[in-house]
Amino acid sequence: MTDYRELARHLNSLGVTRAYMKALSNNDNSKNQIYLGPSFEALQLLPFGEILQGSAGANPNLKASVNFFWLSESGRLERAIYAQLILYPQYPEVRLSGFLKGCVAAPSEYLRPIAREQRTDKDGRFLILGVTPDDRIIGYLAAPGRQVARSIEAEFEQLCGKKLFVDFPLGNQSAFSRKLMLIAKLTQIVHAGWHPSQRLDAEGRMLNYEAPNAGGYTLESLFGIIPNGISEPDYLGWELKAFGGNRITLMTPEPDAGYYGENGAAAFVRKYGHDAGNDTIYFTGIHRANSRNDLTGLTLSTIDYDVVHDKFTGINGGLALFTDSGEPVAIWTFKRLIAHWARKHALAAYVKYEKSEIQSRLNIRYLAPAHLGEGTDFSKFMAAFIQGTIYYDPAPKLSKASTPHSRVKARSQFRINSTSLGVLYHSFTDEQLQ
Repeated sequence: MTDYRELARHLNSLGVTRAYMKALSNNDNSKNQIYLGPSFEALQLLPFGEILQGSAGANPNLKASVNFFWLSESGRLERAIYAQLILYPQYPEVRLSGFLKGCVAAPSEYLRPIAREQRTDKDGRFLILGVTPDDRIIGYLAAPGRQVARSIEAEFEQLCGKKLFVDFPLGNQSAFSRKLMLIAKLTQIVHAGWHPSQRLDAEGRMLNYEAPNAGGYTLESLFGIIPNGISEPDYLGWELKAFGGNRITLMTPEPDAGYYGENGAAAFVRKYGHDAGNDTIYFTGIHRANSRNDLTGLTLSTIDYDVVHDKFTGINGGLALFTDSGEPVAIWTFKRLIAHWARKHALAAYVKYEKSEIQSRLNIRYLAPAHLGEGTDFSKFMAAFIQGTIYYDPAPKLSKASTPHSRVKARSQFRINSTSLGVLYHSFTDEQLQ
């Protein structure tokens, strides 16, 4: 590699669509692991597998596998099969571990521990992490003194000194230019006025679409986005979120422990729901942190979490609905919630819309301003939850409840009002789209 531009082209050829760079310190090595930040923000950037319990010793932690590959100087790719993320909730922080074991292509000589007397303030190593749409992470270490490292240092030294992770430009697009392209496209869509409600099919053909979630699908279609199950951001690294009312659903995880987790939604609704007539049982009612809901008789609170200091006190806790006797009957474990929150991308654009019937067809128009959120992590979710800004707004329904053919529709929703979105991000701006 002659410089960072050649590296960017090579990463592009390997399918990388977004990449991040970290200036390494002396403590970033195979013994101490590679430090990925003093929060769980790295989980918004890097794809990972199921979060599991790790060590239960003096420093209990969680772990998650990653599909990690090293890119060698010769262009060879080899998977580091033991690589994983280690989550330390009590701090909190994330580290990359196991990245050398069993991998010949790994840059082992540059990731060994350095004796204290040999350490310097300026390390000179740069780690680039590229992410592909199929959730591979491709790592490249720019070694001290080599041309790639010198070109990175010359171009990005000031940025690397201010942020733990710096956006690594692929091609000629910087993070700032991609943001400007997003704003320009949103401006065009807003100024165009009414759009027929539509979506794209798997082949990219435009289809008429008038379901309740048409606002989101129509916006995606205007960006040329084909709906799929891939967790990649929608457009140039940005997730697009269209909303029609003031309440925004942030995520919809079902409880995975307690009576609900052990017996399922139907049994829980029968036991704690209320009769809504027509042989239907509902479980509804807004629940905020540490406030009893009189309709359900349950209180939403935390397990293994210090609400005064906003910090985890264990690795097996979560959010839970408690009875008056203190029994947790529905538990969302933190490891499950952290994984759900990580699906919220680090960059998100929220755009409000309204609907109208025009010439017997549903039409949608999008309104300024667009709200752009940049950078989030699970600690921000927890802070907003403790303050009551994020609330649980369930709507599971059991129909034909008295018959052998009863049907349950599970619907757990954690929501926030659109006016409060800013608390979830490190940076939150309103773009007037003029």
